[in-house]
This record gives sequence, C-alpha cells and structure tokens, in this order.
Amino acid sequence: PIWLKRSDAGGATAPRAGPWVARPLPGMEGYGYEALEHRLVEIVGLDAAEPAGESLDEDPEARPIPVSGKRGQTIDFRAAGKNYVVVTFDGETVLVPQDNLKEFEPEEVGFDLAFPASEARRDAFQADLMEVLLRQHYCVVQMTSRPGERRSAVEKAVERGRWVRMAPEFESAYMGRKPDGKKVSWSEGPEEMMETDGLDMADKMLLQMGFAIMPYTAAFGFPGFNRSNTMLRMPAPADEETFLVSVARTEGKVVDGKEIQDHLAFMARRKLCMTLFVHGSGGSLALHPRGFEGEEVKLECRENQMVLFRHDIFDYTLEGSGEDDQLALQAWIMRDAQVGEVGMESDAARPDQKTFEELENIPRGPSYSTSDETVDCMSIGLRAPGQMWFPQAYWSMLSMATDTAILVPQIRWDLDLYYSPEQVPGKGYIRHFGMMDTDQMTTFDNEFFGLTPDESRVTDPPARNILEVGYECLYRGLWTKEKLKGIDIAVCMGYAESEFSSMAHRGTIEGIQPDTRNNIMCATVAARLHYCLNMKGPCATTETACSSSLSATALMHTFMRPQLPEFTQTANQKQLTYGLGIGSNGHFDPFYTISLCGASMLTHQGRCFTFDQSADGFVRGEGCGVMFYKVSYGEDLSRLAMLCGTCMNQ
Repeated sequence: PIWLKRSDAGGATAPRAGPWVARPLPGMEGYGYEALEHRLVEIVGLDAAEPAGESLDEDPEARPIPVSGKRGQTIDFRAAGKNYVVVTFDGETVLVPQDNLKEFEPEEVGFDLAFPASEARRDAFQADLMEVLLRQHYCVVQMTSRPGERRSAVEKAVERGRWVRMAPEFESAYMGRKPDGKKVSWSEGPEEMMETDGLDMADKMLLQMGFAIMPYTAAFGFPGFNRSNTMLRMPAPADEETFLVSVARTEGKVVDGKEIQDHLAFMARRKLCMTLFVHGSGGSLALHPRGFEGEEVKLECRENQMVLFRHDIFDYTLEGSGEDDQLALQAWIMRDAQVGEVGMESDAARPDQKTFEELENIPRGPSYSTSDETVDCMSIGLRAPGQMWFPQAYWSMLSMATDTAILVPQIRWDLDLYYSPEQVPGKGYIRHFGMMDTDQMTTFDNEFFGLTPDESRVTDPPARNILEVGYECLYRGLWTKEKLKGIDIAVCMGYAESEFSSMAHRGTIEGIQPDTRNNIMCATVAARLHYCLNMKGPCATTETACSSSLSATALMHTFMRPQLPEFTQTANQKQLTYGLGIGSNGHFDPFYTISLCGASMLTHQGRCFTFDQSADGFVRGEGCGVMFYKVSYGEDLSRLAMLCGTCMNQ
C-alpha cells in the first residue's frame, strides 16, 4: 500500500463536546420547529413522501417515495407546509409532516452517531465524535448512501479484482486476527477510487470521515494527519483462498528489506482504523484491548455503518456473515513520520530510494535462502540488570525507554577507594555500571544440575548463569531434561574469564583448590551445559571481546546452515537441527574498569549516548542471554525470528 499525506493538523485540540441544542428560529416558535431541529427521526404512519432537495433535482417529475419505517435526519423545515426535509439513511430526500416523525436515540438502534447530512451539523458532529472516541476509544457511525450505490460498489470491487493475501507475518497487522477465509485488495490512491463508479461513493465516505478527524489528532496524542490508501476486503471461497495463500507464501520467502521497514513503520504509526461496511450485514467486529486492561468489545457488522477504533489501543477480529457479496473498506489514520523513520510513502518520495537502488547493484550472496530450510529462533532466555529474570521484563525495559545503569554497589567494590571524577592513576572516573542484582549473581540450583556445593562455589557466576538461563531457554522451546538426553545440539557461547577467575587464581575465593583451574577454564564452561543435561554435539567458546556473542552465534550457524549439493562440503561435519547461541559476563573487581578509564574508553557521563554526537564512551554491563535455534522446513509461524545469514571475519 501507498500512504498519502493529506495535511498537517498543527496544534489543534478537540473542542468541548455537548448535547444537541434546539434553538427555534425567529418567527417559527409557533410551528414547533424547535422540537426536531437537526434530529434523528423515524418516519411513521406515512407510506410515501414527496421528494425534495437532491431527489427532486435529479428527477423533477419524481413520484412519491416509499418511506414507511425508514430512519434518517432532518436538515430543514418548510414553514408553509409545516413539513420537515428529511434525508433517510438510504439517501432519499423527502418532505415529511411533523406528525409523521418520531425522534429516536442512536443507542436504541445500534450506533453512536450519524454522519451529518448537512453542513449545519458538521462542527457539532466533530465535537461529538471526539468526545465518544476519547471516552470509549471506538465509535459506530451511521452513514448515508443509496442501496443502488452500495450494490454497484460490490459489483465494481468484484470486476476490479486484484485480490491478494499478505505474507503470514504481516497480514494480522492489517486484516486483524483470524484472516482465514478473507481476501484484500489495495487501492492505488484516491484518484483510482474516484474514477471507479460505485467505489467512489464508499471511498468518499472514508475521506470525509478522515477530514472530520483531521483537525483534532492532537487530542489523541499524535501530531499531523496521514491517511492510508483504501483496503477492500471480501470473503474468499476456499479454492481462491488456497491459491492466494500459496502465492503469498511463495513470494514471501524472500522479503525485501524495504517491505519490512514499511511494515514496522506502519505498526508504529497507525492510530485510528476506519472500517466501512459497504454491503451485507451479519458477522461481528471484535475489539481486543492490548495489554491486560479493559474488556473486549463486540460489535455487529451492519451495512451502511462505519466503525472507528483506536488501533493503538485495540487489536481486532473481523468475522463476516459468510455471504459472498459482503464488502468492507478500511483505511488508517496515522501520525506523522518521525525523522529518519521509513514509512509507506511512494517510491518517488522516499529519501532513501537512491540507497536501495545502489544496494541492488551489489552482487548477491549464496542463494541457500531459496531452499525450504530456515534457521529459526524459537525461544530466548535472559537474566540481566534491572531485576530482569525473563524476556518479557527485557521488552518492558525497552518499551519504557529506560536503562539499567546504577551506582556500583558496595558489595562489588568501594567507590571511595577506586573512584575519582578526574583521571587519577589507580582510580576510575566512572561509577555507573549495568550491574545485576546480587541474587541474580549468587543464587544457583546446583542440585538440579548435579553439581556439588564445593564445585558450585568456585564456578564463575556468569558460567552458573549459563546453566540456568540455558535450560530456561530450552524449556521455553518445549524441551525438558528427559527429552534432551542424547540430542545433538550445537552449543556456542560468547564468554571470557571474568575478574572472578583472577580472584580465584589469587586464592581470594575458597583458597586454591586442586580443581580451581579446571572449573574456571573457558573450555569447561562450554562443555558444562552439554554434560549436565546429557546432550551431544559440538560445543565451543568464542572470546572476541565486545563481539563474543555475535561470533558465537555465527559459529553456531555454521553447524546449522543448509547444505545443498552445489555447496562445498565441509569434511567431517554434518548439519545439525538444533543450536544454542549464548552470551554471558560479569564483573567483580574495579581493576580492569580502571585500565579502560586510563584509555578513556568509558564515558565520563555515566550513560551511553548511542548514535548521538555527545557520546564519549560506553558503560560496562553484565548479564546472560541465550537463544534456541531450530532448522525449520517450510513456514514455522511459532518462530520469534529467522537467522537469514551470518558473515564473520574473526
């Protein structure tokens, strides 16, 4: 889809909403005009009514129009005949005596507001719309259109075709949950829709609704106004769906980087979703609150109604009636793109289009990614500063834009002895560290892994964390100790002996024991997880300073990457189905930190300022992270990520 910027809302705020106020015009008090001024009404006790307004302009000789039981809104009063001009929701403009009109509340018939049929009501409608959206985060709006136009829209949509299904990883962001049984088609822009008879009416409704919201986007917490192209959606017969899904899965095997950037930008920028039910009633639209608060909202799908909801607050599921001619149109209102953020703009307007063209000229690498095999990340395990014991806590830390740098606690080392704000020999100028809690470093279930207390005490704490976090990651990947026995798994970890090792060599910890050196060797750390869980397969430790974990992941990938006949075969190496990529470290004395300060490698400000011109160094940190990988055949929708390729020059 291509996204079109309409205008800038500036700093406008939503007006204060209030009830509809009835004010009789001068000279009309005696006619009861004030009773039904711009009101929602139902026509009762009248079989047919004389046409007026647009209906009469289109056909001056038009006969009376059947109106019994129809609903609409009054837009004018004819004092001479004591008649109201009523526009029905089916788009007919008729003259109706006051005695044949019955006012009703929108909640009685299943909607919140009616889109105004005259300019006189536009400002009040905008105020009411903002009030409803801010209060309940969704709004059902009754629209006005003619049945013939709605039927024509369905016919043109079918005739237009161009139906697709998206890549499985993308489609739920647009089609909602449970996209099965549906197909979509994206418009190329408003010009195309306006030039298509039938669909122009439906798209115009989305445009008008967008313009109604445009001045007040700041009330929802985002600046500017951008509206997406229109997405048409209809039910898909089983055979057509099978074909469209197979095409999406085939084309989706190689996803352009630009598509991924556009998709991520859409996910971040979408704020309001507009869904217009053009033709066919039945089914439901369920709104699912994101997170853990709020109740699910279930709305009926009714022809000629539009549902607006906050897509940054709700996810949704659209279940149709099953009728082949049910048609809905959707469009999204989005915030302005941030500086450097890639959005779904046209290629001609993309600031980085030249970059993508240059990338196309780079020779392509090995084509093993065209096979049906992929190396997928199925689960992760984590223990990190900030009391992060599991991956969800890590995501929470990122989403809240925080960090975990703290003052070095006294239990690690005495800042009064080893800290100076100036560069003094023997002292460090930094006192902040990304340090884990004491419990995260010192607690360990040695009995679970079959290790003795004495052996556990002289084992490097980061190496102990590898055992626990490694098993937690495998457990999230649906493995248990029993299932792991005898399984071939490549275990590669980025690890270096910490200050704990040098302290153990000096006899600071438990003195010098006969097996002290064996317990803290890097080779021992690599093999310990295999040994304790009775696994088989290669194991290795990489120590390449800051890139140790990346190097370990690349090394693990060499054991798992597809081996096709046209590739040069590595002697004595078979492809493994499973692998673990691990990184773990910890810091226990100040001396290496002081040496880094001597080279001015660490920041003087106590924080990293990544990608910022004020950055003057980094902050040291510690933790343990593990990723479990599996070779998948075909599309594995339970994966967290895919390891597309690695390239290492160590």
